[in-house]
Amino acid sequence: MRNIHIKLEHIAYLVVACIIPIGTVSPKALVLMLGVAVVTFLSLNRDVLIITLRRSRQYFAYFLPLLLIGLASSIWSLEFTLSLSLAMKLISLVAIGCVVIAAVWELPSRIVDTLRRAIHLGVVLAGALLVFEVATSGWLYRTFRGYAWEQVIFEPTGGINLDAPIKSGITVISIFVWCLFGNKRGGVVLAICVFVLVLVLAWKCGATASLVALLLGLAAALMARLALRSVLILVSITFCLSVVAAPFAIHAALKNITPSTINAQIGNSGLPLSGMNRLIIWKFTSQKILEKPLLGRGLRTSRVLPSGGEKYDIVRARENGTLEVISRDFFIPLHPHNQSLQIWLELGALGAVSFALAAGVLILMIGRLPIQRSQSGWLIGAIVTLMVYGQISFGAWQNWWIAGQFLSVGLLLITLSSHRGSEK
Repeated sequence: MRNIHIKLEHIAYLVVACIIPIGTVSPKALVLMLGVAVVTFLSLNRDVLIITLRRSRQYFAYFLPLLLIGLASSIWSLEFTLSLSLAMKLISLVAIGCVVIAAVWELPSRIVDTLRRAIHLGVVLAGALLVFEVATSGWLYRTFRGYAWEQVIFEPTGGINLDAPIKSGITVISIFVWCLFGNKRGGVVLAICVFVLVLVLAWKCGATASLVALLLGLAAALMARLALRSVLILVSITFCLSVVAAPFAIHAALKNITPSTINAQIGNSGLPLSGMNRLIIWKFTSQKILEKPLLGRGLRTSRVLPSGGEKYDIVRARENGTLEVISRDFFIPLHPHNQSLQIWLELGALGAVSFALAAGVLILMIGRLPIQRSQSGWLIGAIVTLMVYGQISFGAWQNWWIAGQFLSVGLLLITLSSHRGSEK
């Protein structure tokens, strides 16, 4: 029996060590890795399976109101099938994520020590992979996709964007790098080095969202070490207000933003081009929200919203007086790149309030977790990083992003928590 346990521990070590490097190279694989993680953790928790599932139901209850509103939205949705299929997928994905978080608490200390080493190794390997990709202009990405340099630099079609996969990799490692701060055996120097490395890569590659998310997360983590309860309350209230007030505040702040006014600011604004596009997208989305604010237009309808598929141009003047189109994008390219606006647009005030309340309560619960007070700040830093990404970069329902959030929190809890399940 002991030999079987040793084999399971070895398998678990390999699985956990591979999660972060694989996700860094291929973020969409995080959905698969979430499934592999739940099977692995439940295998290690066979003797307390019922307890684990009961705990997961408690976590799932916080997400249930929002999920039920999403399911019900298929009734009034612009696309019934689109909304219904996504609702069922989200219910399954969130349920699996909750089981992963619940299983973490029941892992015995002996196995946790093994998994901590695997997590630290995974973060370091992911950092090495990113450095290699940046230094070789995406060699792994080009090789696995079978892209020759002729395709990459093919001018008639604009070539292949090699920055996007590297920026995605930076995003992935930035939500897992917090796991290194749970290393109490002289690992603080390693954690700081890797954290700085990620910041440098984000700056070098123009990953502005990653820079903002990491720096705000770090600020929250350091403040939490001084005043944990106050920071928890501040983060919870700030996030709830940002969700509930999002469409009204953005509509008021961006009332004068149009493609024409953006064009006039080219060269005079400190915003990157992606940031300028975000402003136009958010202005358009806020207008559509105010047209139907109570129930929204149905889950996943951002991508089929009337007039959302129309394009706008951002142009700049050449020295000879002619105009050059430097960006052409949809008013809503699949989603608004802001989870609060997307929830408002698709699920209305009902969904937004439900989401805000669930998130606010879960943030406050951090103070009750069996984590040393000095370590809780790193969890808050990770949560703030996730929140910032959600507000400026990703869609609310992107499968890989949801899976990545559950995995990052689950692995971080393994490295931080002090109370463990019974030894087996």
